[in-house]
Amino acid sequence: DGTIKVKGEYVKFANSEGADADGTTVRIFLNGEEKKWMGGEIQGKFGDDRTKSFDETYEVKAGDILIFAVNPEGNDSYDGGKLSVTITEAETGGETEPVIEEVEPDPNRTNNTTLAGSFTDKQGNDGWYYGSCDWDSTKFAMIPYDTEKGGYFYKTKPELKKDFVEPGNGRNAAYKWVVAKDGTIKVKGEYVKFANSEGSDADGTCVRIFLNGVEKKWMGGEIQGKFSNERSVSFDETYEVKAGDILIFAVNPEGNDSYDGGRLSVTITGDEVSSVGMTAKKSKATKKSAKKDDKGTAPGAANGAAGIAGVLPEIKKEDNPQESTAAEHSTEMTESAADETKKEEATSTAAEETTPEAAEETEESTETAGARETRKPEESAEADSSGERKVAAEENGRKEIP
Repeated sequence: DGTIKVKGEYVKFANSEGADADGTTVRIFLNGEEKKWMGGEIQGKFGDDRTKSFDETYEVKAGDILIFAVNPEGNDSYDGGKLSVTITEAETGGETEPVIEEVEPDPNRTNNTTLAGSFTDKQGNDGWYYGSCDWDSTKFAMIPYDTEKGGYFYKTKPELKKDFVEPGNGRNAAYKWVVAKDGTIKVKGEYVKFANSEGSDADGTCVRIFLNGVEKKWMGGEIQGKFSNERSVSFDETYEVKAGDILIFAVNPEGNDSYDGGRLSVTITGDEVSSVGMTAKKSKATKKSAKKDDKGTAPGAANGAAGIAGVLPEIKKEDNPQESTAAEHSTEMTESAADETKKEEATSTAAEETTPEAAEETEESTETAGARETRKPEESAEADSSGERKVAAEENGRKEIP
């Protein structure tokens, strides 16, 4: 296991004597994955030898397989050439692997962000991570930050900055963003592919957007092939997401990584579920519940008296005797009102439980008792005397003379 350096060159011999000769191409594969493609100068027909060189660095494990494949293109006329390869263990010189720094997650982060505005020298700022992945977004790996380059880069491509991106070595350059809140997000942006006509074998790039590993958008066409002017593709997507979902913007090198530089811009806006909105809904529900309770409960005088008593301020007698006396008087009135209320409630309860005949007797009894209570002392005395005479007369069988 370790790191290897793979250097060499392929020389394509002249093929102009072949009427239909069309040259060759060369590919390097590691465990079946294309790592390097070489063509351009060695394709077509020419009267002199043409050379393609390579200098690659690969992380390998014991048993991994490298294949150097020479392809005959359309036909095999005059396809002779020479391949030389030198493989050595990479000298580390005591060099340690760089530490990948990450920021602490922000619990107050929202679904509103831009790639350029959130770009820093630390992974994870505002939910953004920078690295490489396979063409289908799998095997995402973070890349350390290179201070000299001002972007994420380690020894070889891919390279990612806020205004420059280049895939390479069989890997996609990948910008990853982690969703902050549940809700709906708008994902808008543009990818600009820089001119690549100076690269004889340049073939452009393509871009994919993945949500949790599912391809949601593919962009190619204008940004594929060879061209002398900048080409761009834009996107405007809407996704339903949950906190922790993963978006990956992957820039693919296509057949090779020659002159594959470009620029990606991304703006994400969200209308995530607001805690304020949920609080407002709870407040309305509480108010409705309170109204329902008010309708279902008959307020009594005792409740009202208790309410009055509850808001009376605490008064110290030594501070103001007059105010203290007034407070005591108010309290006595309150207590008296509460007692009267209790009596009324008791009377009401008894009335509900009494039969019609008993109710009439109770009414007569109450009226008689009321009349007695309202008579003056002298009227009461005369009534008592009259009553005695009436009783005596009845006993003697005589009528009382009024």
